[in-house]
Amino acid sequence: MKRAVASACAALAVATGLAAQEPRPDEDFKATGSRRAHAHWIELLDASGKTIDPGDADAPPFSTTKTCGKCHDVAAIEHGWHFAAAGSDTDAGRPGEPWLWTDPRTGTQLPLSYRKWAGTFDPRELGVDGFRFVLEFGRHLPGGASSYAGADATQGRFRLSGALDVDCMVCHDRNASWSHERWSKAIDAQDFAWASGKALGLLHADGDVKSLPDSHDATTPDGKAKLPRTRYDRARFDPDGKVFFDVVRVPSNEACWTCHSARAVGDGAEPRWLHDDDVHLRAGMRCADCHRNDLAHHLVRGHEGERHPSGASIASFSCRGCHLDESDGHGNVVAAGGRLGAPAAEHRGLPAVHLEKLSCTACHSGPRSAAMQRRVQTSLAHALGIPSQTRGDDDLPRIVEPVLARDDDGVVRPHRMAWPSFWAWSKDGALTPITPDAAFATVRRALRVRKDLVAELGAGDEARAKIAAGLAAFATQRSDATPVFVSGGRAWRLGADGKQLVSFEHSAAKPVSWSIAHDVRPARDALGARGCTECHAGDAPFVHARVAAIGVVPDADPPASSGVERLQLDATLVAAWEKSFAGRDWFKLLVVVAIGVVTIVLLAHALRALAAIGKRSPPA
Repeated sequence: MKRAVASACAALAVATGLAAQEPRPDEDFKATGSRRAHAHWIELLDASGKTIDPGDADAPPFSTTKTCGKCHDVAAIEHGWHFAAAGSDTDAGRPGEPWLWTDPRTGTQLPLSYRKWAGTFDPRELGVDGFRFVLEFGRHLPGGASSYAGADATQGRFRLSGALDVDCMVCHDRNASWSHERWSKAIDAQDFAWASGKALGLLHADGDVKSLPDSHDATTPDGKAKLPRTRYDRARFDPDGKVFFDVVRVPSNEACWTCHSARAVGDGAEPRWLHDDDVHLRAGMRCADCHRNDLAHHLVRGHEGERHPSGASIASFSCRGCHLDESDGHGNVVAAGGRLGAPAAEHRGLPAVHLEKLSCTACHSGPRSAAMQRRVQTSLAHALGIPSQTRGDDDLPRIVEPVLARDDDGVVRPHRMAWPSFWAWSKDGALTPITPDAAFATVRRALRVRKDLVAELGAGDEARAKIAAGLAAFATQRSDATPVFVSGGRAWRLGADGKQLVSFEHSAAKPVSWSIAHDVRPARDALGARGCTECHAGDAPFVHARVAAIGVVPDADPPASSGVERLQLDATLVAAWEKSFAGRDWFKLLVVVAIGVVTIVLLAHALRALAAIGKRSPPA
């Protein structure tokens, strides 16, 4: 059964994507070759590869790496897109949603990424080691060695917590028994090695690693006894000591939504029960129908021009490749539109330049133009999926969508956008963020903040005075750098008098953004379906919607940008173009009438000419 599981638990997990690696020839992986998923009756193995006896009072937690690794190439899987964010060979790829490190106590909203995307900070450069990163974001990590950011998973507190292995059942659990809440609680308790078993309800643990000091020695009998005691659910095991894992080969949409949910918040947010899902989901499609992957879990992300590490052609899995003929730029069709009966996009009357300058998502994705720049919360940023009685619409981080802007390739796409907020040291023109833990002691002492800086800051002059007081407190700690607070698209420092706040521009204060594709609207609801003036009018949001920065410091006049600026358009040409559309309908009618008159005149002239010719012709 060794590669059978490689087809089911590793092969088609769409919720993960990894750097291409072929199964190692020295390992005896097996495959059924059938389209039917394999029935996974499996014996559990611990981290050392030994079979677990569920009746053993000292039984250790099972290891998914060892248990699933008997049949699946876990080493290859760990190089996929979802697992390799912190690997040494990490591919930056097209920028996606960063991790937003938030701390209400200090007003921190700090974008992080190991992939070094524009506007983000590398956690390692801020002193955030692999253990702290897993502790902060493990709630929405699928596990894997690269999550440790190069840290040795046998050192530090990893000696006590154990490794957070790749958990196949995050994506491949058929019956929805995998619990996101239990997974998250296990991470919070620092019970990394127990997380997979807890999430599936296979085991329970008495005690937690969080309560143990760093100096705890787990190698001694007494120290080992103080680790969480593992109790397995004996009813889940058959007489041979095997457990049934109800594995689905192609993950369900529910699995993807674990980390890829979003909800609109704030004034005007549509109630969930009135919201229409993505048109593809309404048609019965699955996320995995487009976002496929190979055995190494290289996920197809679905954007135009994407190249798969395996070398396989994936052009037909983009919007254009599915609904239009996709070419390679040299006139050669690499994907014929209409895959699996997808309707062919006709775009009647739409000049071809639109298909060159705009992505499909610019017109078909996100809320319609009239609802531009709504607030939104996401799974990764707001821990959606974890039950909470205190989650509110104003919780950090503050994210808005859709913001139309050009990507690095010059194509217009809708984005989500967030503005960094953090305390920092300024030296030689560079800003180095102060981590929330390091900043809180000073902020609490100087500003008397206990839980929520934003809520306790006040407004207007009061808020500014408090931020100034915080900066003054930081200034006493270093003489070689200047304290700065970044918020709402601006950086703030103390003025010459040491009391007043002074704002200045800095690249670290610029918003971080990432393009979005879902939810997709049907053609009749696409931008422009109701006429050209949806985009080409003097008040059209497509060009004129202004996006104002959202920050912690109250700002009566926050930095804002219009579509003209974000889309890098010439304002004079835009104005002239819009004026031409004002009377375009009348102009079209005039052209039609003129053509009709000319046609009648020409026809009459032709008839007279024919009549004249007939009169001159001699009788037969």
